[in-house]
Amino acid sequence: MEYKISSKDDKIREIVMFEECGRPDVIGSNTVIGAHSGSANYAYFNDIHLLDITDQIEITYNEEKYIYEVSEVIEVDDNKVDILENTGNSILTLLTCKIGDNTKRIVVISNLIS
Repeated sequence: MEYKISSKDDKIREIVMFEECGRPDVIGSNTVIGAHSGSANYAYFNDIHLLDITDQIEITYNEEKYIYEVSEVIEVDDNKVDILENTGNSILTLLTCKIGDNTKRIVVISNLIS
């Protein structure tokens, strides 16, 4: 599956790169990308809970490719915001609502490997 996010707009078809968080080209930042899950046509992150540890995620940003390796797939309460913070490591955080429970979020955390 492939999703495209434009670094010129950062918001394409209901996939959002959070403005207040990092970017792939900023060393030590947390790039956070969110999208919907559920039954709508734009529910692009329905299957992120199927990612496994060591799966790779490739994104292109400002015409550069970044490859991340999944380190965690977790479920958190919707008010858990510390997952959005920069930790000093170059990471990618994907998040979406848990299908059937809007009080929970599915979060995938990945480390930059190249």
